[in-house]
Amino acid sequence: MHLTSWLDSVRVRLGSLKTRHHSRQLVRRPAPVSALSERLEDRTMLSVTSLWLDGELSVRSDSGDSIAIEADSNLEVVVRVNGIEDTSVPQIAASDVRSIIVEGGDLANRIDLRAVDSTAFSYVDPVTGDPMSVSIEGHNGDDTIFGTAGFGDTISG
Repeated sequence: MHLTSWLDSVRVRLGSLKTRHHSRQLVRRPAPVSALSERLEDRTMLSVTSLWLDGELSVRSDSGDSIAIEADSNLEVVVRVNGIEDTSVPQIAASDVRSIIVEGGDLANRIDLRAVDSTAFSYVDPVTGDPMSVSIEGHNGDDTIFGTAGFGDTISG
Protein backbone atom coordinates (compact mmCIF):
# COMPACT_ATOMS: atom_id res chain seq x y z
CA MET A 1 0.00 0.00 0.00
CA HIS A 2 1.34 3.41 -1.01
CA LEU A 3 0.52 6.36 1.26
CA THR A 4 1.05 10.01 0.39
CA SER A 5 0.93 13.12 2.44
CA TRP A 6 -2.52 14.73 2.55
CA LEU A 7 -0.90 18.08 1.79
CA ASP A 8 0.65 16.70 -1.40
CA SER A 9 -2.70 15.36 -2.53
CA VAL A 10 -4.29 18.77 -1.95
CA ARG A 11 -1.56 20.46 -3.99
CA VAL A 12 -2.08 18.02 -6.81
CA ARG A 13 -5.86 18.46 -6.78
CA LEU A 14 -5.75 22.22 -6.71
CA GLY A 15 -2.88 22.46 -9.12
CA SER A 16 -1.56 25.32 -7.06
CA LEU A 17 2.09 24.39 -7.42
CA LYS A 18 3.92 22.92 -10.32
CA THR A 19 7.29 21.39 -9.79
CA ARG A 20 10.18 21.00 -12.11
CA HIS A 21 13.50 19.32 -11.46
CA HIS A 22 16.43 21.41 -12.51
CA SER A 23 19.87 19.98 -11.92
CA ARG A 24 19.05 18.18 -8.71
CA GLN A 25 17.27 21.18 -7.37
CA LEU A 26 13.54 21.34 -6.90
CA VAL A 27 12.14 24.59 -8.29
CA ARG A 28 8.58 25.55 -7.46
CA ARG A 29 6.58 28.11 -9.32
CA PRO A 30 2.93 29.01 -9.09
CA ALA A 31 0.61 27.48 -11.61
CA PRO A 32 -0.75 29.86 -14.26
CA VAL A 33 -4.19 31.23 -13.59
CA SER A 34 -6.69 29.16 -15.44
CA ALA A 35 -8.14 30.87 -18.49
CA LEU A 36 -11.35 29.04 -17.82
CA SER A 37 -13.42 30.80 -15.24
CA GLU A 38 -17.13 31.00 -14.84
CA ARG A 39 -18.71 34.46 -14.89
CA LEU A 40 -21.56 34.64 -12.41
CA GLU A 41 -24.73 36.62 -12.97
CA ASP A 42 -25.33 39.77 -10.98
CA ARG A 43 -27.56 39.37 -7.96
CA THR A 44 -29.42 42.36 -6.62
CA MET A 45 -31.40 42.10 -3.44
CA LEU A 46 -34.52 44.19 -3.22
CA SER A 47 -34.30 46.81 -0.53
CA VAL A 48 -37.83 48.22 -0.89
CA THR A 49 -41.02 46.21 -0.59
CA SER A 50 -44.36 47.65 -1.69
CA LEU A 51 -47.57 45.95 -0.63
CA TRP A 52 -51.20 46.71 -1.43
CA LEU A 53 -53.71 45.02 0.87
CA ASP A 54 -57.30 45.92 1.69
CA GLY A 55 -56.98 49.64 0.95
CA GLU A 56 -53.57 50.04 2.61
CA LEU A 57 -50.46 50.90 0.60
CA SER A 58 -47.37 49.92 2.55
CA VAL A 59 -43.85 50.76 1.34
CA ARG A 60 -40.89 49.54 3.43
CA SER A 61 -37.17 50.00 2.90
CA ASP A 62 -34.32 48.14 4.60
CA SER A 63 -31.59 50.37 3.20
CA GLY A 64 -30.97 53.99 2.20
CA ASP A 65 -33.46 54.60 -0.60
CA SER A 66 -35.41 57.37 -2.24
CA ILE A 67 -39.16 56.66 -2.10
CA ALA A 68 -41.80 58.81 -3.79
CA ILE A 69 -45.54 58.22 -4.10
CA GLU A 70 -47.75 60.05 -6.58
CA ALA A 71 -50.69 59.59 -8.95
CA ASP A 72 -50.21 59.42 -12.71
CA SER A 73 -52.39 61.05 -15.39
CA ASN A 74 -54.91 58.16 -15.08
CA LEU A 75 -55.18 58.85 -11.32
CA GLU A 76 -53.48 55.54 -10.53
CA VAL A 77 -50.87 55.17 -7.78
CA VAL A 78 -47.21 55.25 -8.76
CA VAL A 79 -44.46 54.29 -6.31
CA ARG A 80 -40.96 55.35 -7.36
CA VAL A 81 -37.90 53.77 -5.76
CA ASN A 82 -34.63 55.56 -6.45
CA GLY A 83 -36.33 57.31 -9.37
CA ILE A 84 -37.61 54.11 -11.00
CA GLU A 85 -41.25 53.03 -10.99
CA ASP A 86 -41.89 50.03 -8.74
CA THR A 87 -43.65 47.62 -11.09
CA SER A 88 -44.52 45.23 -8.26
CA VAL A 89 -47.35 47.58 -7.28
CA PRO A 90 -50.58 46.58 -9.05
CA GLN A 91 -52.80 49.13 -10.78
CA ILE A 92 -54.50 50.98 -7.94
CA ALA A 93 -56.95 53.84 -8.31
CA ALA A 94 -55.65 56.62 -6.06
CA SER A 95 -59.20 57.15 -4.76
CA ASP A 96 -59.22 53.56 -3.38
CA VAL A 97 -56.25 54.16 -1.05
CA ARG A 98 -57.49 54.33 2.55
CA SER A 99 -54.06 54.59 4.14
CA ILE A 100 -50.41 55.00 3.21
CA ILE A 101 -47.62 53.68 5.43
CA VAL A 102 -44.00 54.39 4.48
CA GLU A 103 -41.07 53.08 6.51
CA GLY A 104 -37.48 54.00 5.73
CA GLY A 105 -34.47 51.84 6.42
CA ASP A 106 -31.60 52.37 8.85
CA LEU A 107 -29.56 54.38 6.33
CA ALA A 108 -30.33 57.85 4.97
CA ASN A 109 -33.68 57.85 3.13
CA ARG A 110 -35.48 60.44 1.05
CA ILE A 111 -39.23 59.99 1.40
CA ASP A 112 -41.35 62.30 -0.75
CA LEU A 113 -45.14 62.35 -0.58
CA ARG A 114 -45.63 65.96 -1.75
CA ALA A 115 -47.47 64.74 -4.86
CA VAL A 116 -50.07 62.94 -2.73
CA ASP A 117 -52.99 65.36 -2.71
CA SER A 118 -56.73 65.22 -2.14
CA THR A 119 -57.48 65.71 -5.85
CA ALA A 120 -56.31 62.19 -6.75
CA PHE A 121 -56.24 60.52 -3.31
CA SER A 122 -59.85 61.37 -2.56
CA TYR A 123 -60.88 58.54 -0.22
CA VAL A 124 -63.15 59.63 2.64
CA ASP A 125 -64.28 57.16 5.31
CA PRO A 126 -68.06 56.84 4.87
CA VAL A 127 -68.67 56.44 8.63
CA THR A 128 -66.32 58.99 10.19
CA GLY A 129 -65.83 61.36 7.26
CA ASP A 130 -62.04 61.21 7.80
CA PRO A 131 -59.72 61.36 4.79
CA MET A 132 -57.07 58.76 4.09
CA SER A 133 -54.42 58.37 6.81
CA VAL A 134 -50.70 58.77 6.16
CA SER A 135 -47.91 57.46 8.40
CA ILE A 136 -44.22 58.01 7.64
CA GLU A 137 -41.46 56.44 9.77
CA GLY A 138 -37.92 57.40 8.80
CA HIS A 139 -36.14 55.10 11.27
CA ASN A 140 -32.38 55.61 11.70
CA GLY A 141 -30.16 57.58 9.37
CA ASP A 142 -30.09 61.15 8.15
CA ASP A 143 -33.51 61.14 6.47
CA THR A 144 -35.20 63.78 4.34
CA ILE A 145 -38.98 63.49 4.61
CA PHE A 146 -41.61 65.44 2.70
CA GLY A 147 -45.18 64.76 3.82
CA THR A 148 -48.49 65.29 2.06
CA ALA A 149 -50.48 68.49 2.01
CA GLY A 150 -53.72 68.32 3.95
CA PHE A 151 -53.87 64.72 5.23
CA GLY A 152 -52.61 65.27 8.79
CA ASP A 153 -49.61 62.96 8.38
CA THR A 154 -47.99 61.18 11.29
CA ILE A 155 -44.26 61.61 10.72
CA SER A 156 -41.46 60.25 12.92
CA GLY A 157 -37.90 59.61 12.14
